[in-house]
Amino acid sequence: MSEKRKRAVHYSFTVPESEDAIIRGKMKLPGIKNQSAYLRGMALNGYLLKPDLPELQKAVSLIGRFDSNVNTVSSWE
Repeated sequence: MSEKRKRAVHYSFTVPESEDAIIRGKMKLPGIKNQSAYLRGMALNGYLLKPDLPELQKAVSLIGRFDSNVNTVSSWE
């Protein structure tokens, strides 16, 4: 097994189309796109939290730009 792949046990199950529609609908509400992560989270915790923090995302973006600019300027010296 590769270093990146730490999950050794595989689960598989089938659902009717009506249940698949419900699962996909519940994934859309918080904006989750990774079905495997969603199902793992629901099985382990019974719920998933996806905080919507646009201010934090903007701050992280600005810090990244600032860091890039500082690194560019420091390379001139």
